[in-house]
Amino acid sequence: NLNYLGKISPLPIGIEINNVYPTPAKEYLIVNFSAAGSATVHFELYDMTGKLVGAPNWRQLPYSGTYEQMLDVRYVPNGVYNLVISTVGYHPDWERQQQAGIKVNISR
Repeated sequence: NLNYLGKISPLPIGIEINNVYPTPAKEYLIVNFSAAGSATVHFELYDMTGKLVGAPNWRQLPYSGTYEQMLDVRYVPNGVYNLVISTVGYHPDWERQQQAGIKVNISR
Protein backbone atom coordinates (compact mmCIF):
# COMPACT_ATOMS: atom_id res chain seq x y z
CA ASN A 1 0.00 0.00 0.00
CA LEU A 2 1.74 3.15 -1.23
CA ASN A 3 1.66 6.17 1.05
CA TYR A 4 1.36 9.02 -1.45
CA LEU A 5 -1.42 10.77 -3.36
CA GLY A 6 -1.03 8.76 -6.56
CA LYS A 7 0.83 8.40 -9.82
CA ILE A 8 0.19 10.98 -12.53
CA SER A 9 2.01 9.05 -15.27
CA PRO A 10 3.62 5.62 -15.74
CA LEU A 11 6.94 4.97 -14.03
CA PRO A 12 10.15 4.64 -16.04
CA ILE A 13 10.92 1.12 -17.26
CA GLY A 14 12.85 -0.79 -14.61
CA ILE A 15 11.79 1.43 -11.68
CA GLU A 16 9.18 0.44 -9.12
CA ILE A 17 8.10 2.73 -6.28
CA ASN A 18 7.64 0.73 -3.07
CA ASN A 19 6.68 3.63 -0.81
CA VAL A 20 6.83 7.43 -0.53
CA TYR A 21 6.56 8.69 3.03
CA PRO A 22 5.69 10.43 5.27
CA THR A 23 2.69 12.14 3.80
CA PRO A 24 2.17 14.84 4.43
CA ALA A 25 5.93 15.42 4.55
CA LYS A 26 7.26 18.01 7.00
CA GLU A 27 11.05 18.02 6.73
CA TYR A 28 12.04 15.11 4.51
CA LEU A 29 10.29 13.02 1.90
CA ILE A 30 11.63 9.49 1.53
CA VAL A 31 11.25 7.55 -1.72
CA ASN A 32 11.74 3.79 -1.35
CA PHE A 33 12.15 2.24 -4.80
CA SER A 34 13.52 -0.76 -6.67
CA ALA A 35 15.60 -0.67 -9.84
CA ALA A 36 16.04 -3.47 -12.37
CA GLY A 37 19.61 -2.45 -13.21
CA SER A 38 22.31 0.20 -13.23
CA ALA A 39 21.02 3.72 -13.88
CA THR A 40 21.13 7.36 -12.91
CA VAL A 41 17.85 8.38 -11.27
CA HIS A 42 16.81 12.03 -10.96
CA PHE A 43 14.23 13.31 -8.45
CA GLU A 44 12.68 16.74 -9.08
CA LEU A 45 9.82 18.44 -7.24
CA TYR A 46 7.48 20.73 -9.20
CA ASP A 47 4.62 22.89 -7.99
CA MET A 48 1.22 22.70 -9.69
CA THR A 49 2.21 25.45 -12.16
CA GLY A 50 5.15 23.35 -13.39
CA LYS A 51 7.86 25.39 -11.63
CA LEU A 52 10.85 23.45 -10.27
CA VAL A 53 10.95 23.75 -6.46
CA GLY A 54 14.34 23.48 -4.80
CA ALA A 55 17.40 21.72 -6.15
CA PRO A 56 17.07 18.49 -8.12
CA ASN A 57 18.41 15.35 -6.47
CA TRP A 58 20.04 12.49 -8.32
CA ARG A 59 21.39 9.09 -7.47
CA GLN A 60 23.73 6.77 -9.34
CA LEU A 61 22.60 3.15 -8.97
CA PRO A 62 25.49 0.70 -9.46
CA TYR A 63 23.29 -2.41 -9.74
CA SER A 64 19.73 -3.67 -9.40
CA GLY A 65 18.22 -3.57 -5.93
CA THR A 66 16.10 -1.61 -3.48
CA TYR A 67 17.10 1.95 -2.60
CA GLU A 68 15.88 4.92 -0.54
CA GLN A 69 16.29 8.55 -1.53
CA MET A 70 15.72 11.28 1.07
CA LEU A 71 14.54 14.63 -0.28
CA ASP A 72 14.87 17.75 1.87
CA VAL A 73 11.52 19.62 1.80
CA ARG A 74 12.08 21.81 4.88
CA TYR A 75 11.98 25.01 2.79
CA VAL A 76 9.16 23.97 0.46
CA PRO A 77 5.84 25.73 1.15
CA ASN A 78 2.79 23.69 2.13
CA GLY A 79 0.92 22.22 -0.81
CA VAL A 80 0.62 19.41 -3.31
CA TYR A 81 3.57 18.84 -5.63
CA ASN A 82 4.57 16.60 -8.50
CA LEU A 83 7.63 14.48 -7.75
CA VAL A 84 9.14 13.68 -11.15
CA ILE A 85 11.40 10.64 -11.33
CA SER A 86 13.62 10.32 -14.41
CA THR A 87 16.11 7.63 -15.40
CA VAL A 88 19.04 7.25 -17.75
CA GLY A 89 20.81 3.91 -17.63
CA TYR A 90 22.51 0.98 -19.25
CA HIS A 91 19.51 -1.35 -19.36
CA PRO A 92 18.55 -2.00 -23.03
CA ASP A 93 15.14 -0.40 -22.48
CA TRP A 94 16.71 2.69 -20.85
CA GLU A 95 18.45 4.05 -23.95
CA ARG A 96 16.66 7.35 -23.67
CA GLN A 97 15.54 9.21 -20.60
CA GLN A 98 12.15 8.25 -19.21
CA GLN A 99 10.20 9.97 -16.49
CA ALA A 100 7.15 9.65 -14.29
CA GLY A 101 5.27 11.90 -11.92
CA ILE A 102 3.90 11.20 -8.45
CA LYS A 103 1.73 13.64 -6.50
CA VAL A 104 2.97 14.28 -2.94
CA ASN A 105 1.68 16.45 -0.08
CA ILE A 106 3.86 18.77 2.01
CA SER A 107 2.37 20.26 5.18
CA ARG A 108 3.70 21.58 8.48
